[in-house]
Amino acid sequence: MDEKQRIIDLLRLGRSPRRVAHEAGHSRVTVTRYGREAGLLRRPPDWRSEAEIAADKSRSSKSCCEPYRAFIEAEVVKGRHGVAIYQSLVEHRGYTDSYDAVKPHDRRLVQKDSNDVGAALDLSVDALE
Repeated sequence: MDEKQRIIDLLRLGRSPRRVAHEAGHSRVTVTRYGREAGLLRRPPDWRSEAEIAADKSRSSKSCCEPYRAFIEAEVVKGRHGVAIYQSLVEHRGYTDSYDAVKPHDRRLVQKDSNDVGAALDLSVDALE
């Protein structure tokens, strides 16, 4: 408890958590936790816990590409690559989000198509034997 009180006293003197951590020989995480417990340090106004971030991600799981899914699937079947599909979406379909949102759809569809092709190749090899 001596160390905790020493850390709190140093923070009350106006020293930064980094400096207190260096002087007291503790990690900045520990110093910051003690400072928050004592009401001396606050989290930034836009801070969110990991649970809040995870909840937001689960709520917004619908992709911005979902309205364009049929178009993306058709383009992948034609053999077009992700960048070309993205450019077509932007130029002809009014797509305003980033290429990074299109990439996962392209990858998943290409993997699914390549698995179908692999299965077809396996069948044709079996037919030859």
